[in-house]
Amino acid sequence: MRNLITLLFLTLITPAIAETPQITVAGEGEIAVAPDLARISLGVTHQALTATEAMDLMGADLARVLDRLRASGVAPSDMQTSGLRLDILRDYKNTGVPRVTGYTANSNIAVTIRDLDDLGAVLDALIEDGANQLSGLQFDVADRAPHLTAARQAAVADARSKAEIFATAAGHTLGPVQMIREAGQTARPMPMMEMRMAADSGPVPIAEGEIIIRADVAITYALD
Repeated sequence: MRNLITLLFLTLITPAIAETPQITVAGEGEIAVAPDLARISLGVTHQALTATEAMDLMGADLARVLDRLRASGVAPSDMQTSGLRLDILRDYKNTGVPRVTGYTANSNIAVTIRDLDDLGAVLDALIEDGANQLSGLQFDVADRAPHLTAARQAAVADARSKAEIFATAAGHTLGPVQMIREAGQTARPMPMMEMRMAADSGPVPIAEGEIIIRADVAITYALD
């Protein structure tokens, strides 16, 4: 019993050990990269009195578009049908009772163009061959890994620079890293910097611009 009382007494008089002061900062890193490929979303739409005729017209133009893509060197793995629709057209005029007036057939294709010098010419040819819808054009890089690594390194350096400023201002020196967490990573296009057109591209000008690859980190440092 005496030993227990002594232990409790020592526990009460022992001062609490202060936690090591820490600082948590956010770091940002951005790398501007010239794109080396383009992702296109295009489609073929036809309207006709019957569903069969609408599908036949759309199918014929779609076949020409796919043939053109293959002839332009686009690999089969870089072409994918992303949508196929057949819609009924109705007229509600006069009587208010819906009357079928025709059908619209539509097919969408997602295409990756890996030679940007040919992009303008390919787009022009696809339009001539029957692609009458262009719903998206996005530039990208085939291999983001080295650029993302550079962005992460820049984010860590940015975080350390901020931490050193805060630590010095508070009368401390920066200690070892206690925790590091990636807050996110993104890739977004920069505003278009250059208008360019391939020599044989016809009337379709292409603005490639640049892509910004960004990384964000949060790092906790001990303070000495």
